[in-house]
Amino acid sequence: MISVDKFHHVAIIVRDLKRSRAFFEDVFGARFISEDYLDAEKRNAVFLALGGIIIELMQPTTSDSLTARFLERHGEGVHSIALRVDKYDKAIQQLEARGIRIAGRQADPPYAFTHPKDTFGTMIELSEYGWRRDPF
Repeated sequence: MISVDKFHHVAIIVRDLKRSRAFFEDVFGARFISEDYLDAEKRNAVFLALGGIIIELMQPTTSDSLTARFLERHGEGVHSIALRVDKYDKAIQQLEARGIRIAGRQADPPYAFTHPKDTFGTMIELSEYGWRRDPF
């Protein structure tokens, strides 16, 4: 069994990062943590603290990225949920041993996504690292 340290965040893919950020801040009182650009996913993101978890709002920066294709295929909404695990490499091995495919993997910092067809239509992100933007 994979040892999960904590539910870390939910990632929501959006078409308008500024508008979605304003919504979560104005309607629910979310608190801004940070923003960044991730070249590997070709997306901008804003991280917000809300109710003890992090919400990652992300918007593709190019029309030919995996992030943009996800948005076009599925529309705005939940992209993935993220779990922080105690032993990342072991967790990936355990998933693969159960026949769960890894759809995407990043080396630095290390994180991976499960294939949604293997995890009930939801991509699950696994990581071991402590985020610099983790306020909890």
